[in-house]
Amino acid sequence: MKTINLIIGVLFCVISFVSCSTSDNKENGNTENPIQISKPLNISVFLDMSDRIIKKSDGMFQNEKDTIIVEHIAKTFQSIVFKNGIQKSNDRIKVFFYPTPTIPEINNITKSLEIDFSKLGFGQERKNLYNNIVPQVTENLKLVYESTLKSKQWIGSDIWGFFDERAKDLCVQEGYRNILIILSDGYIYHVDNKQKEGNNFSYITPQTLSIANSGLIPCDTDLKDLEVLFLEVDAPVSHRKKVIKIIEDWFDGMSIEKYKIVKTDQPANNIKVIENFLNE
Repeated sequence: MKTINLIIGVLFCVISFVSCSTSDNKENGNTENPIQISKPLNISVFLDMSDRIIKKSDGMFQNEKDTIIVEHIAKTFQSIVFKNGIQKSNDRIKVFFYPTPTIPEINNITKSLEIDFSKLGFGQERKNLYNNIVPQVTENLKLVYESTLKSKQWIGSDIWGFFDERAKDLCVQEGYRNILIILSDGYIYHVDNKQKEGNNFSYITPQTLSIANSGLIPCDTDLKDLEVLFLEVDAPVSHRKKVIKIIEDWFDGMSIEKYKIVKTDQPANNIKVIENFLNE
């Protein structure tokens, strides 16, 4: 009987100690082992609309590869929304271009390429949006590519200008896990934004790559709250390592802590890269 009473006494002391310690931790702001609550996703997908979309690699035209990749990004986003709870989700995704293509109905199409659960109340509206995520994104993206291919207006993409002037405003939202996914061949270039500072440029071309120690002009932008996945780099082997190194140094200069730069491949191979990046 004494043994039982002793055990009960010890258990009581342990429970009391744990309870007091937990209370003290809360009162003193000690959060060494807090409950981890994942942030909602804020995904931005930047598409390079240069003449890369009519080039062929791995047996497919680039616009076809882009569409498959973006479709899978939308599917992965949809699965995360489901995991977070459709009625509780504040997750966001948008597909965009910079600058915007000059094609018919582009404003309406662009609006349809943005999905934001944080703007919705509870109920059927959320379920309807959830069910339409993938067709809404892919069908509108196909419209953009069809119109661009028909017009043959290769506006390109001002990736350097975007990071310098717009990335923080358009891709970083407080309280979110902010992810920018870029689909580009790595040859950063826009005809209306050609700057040069010594051996640094606002663009990457075969000509700039031939210059020793060339790079991208640093952007005075703090993007420590942005993660970047750069897909479909299609520079030849002789240029690829230098292209990737230049972009890595550029990202480091903007305090981007998490990024991955991936060469072009069959969409099935890069799909795993996307899933791993978004689910980390």
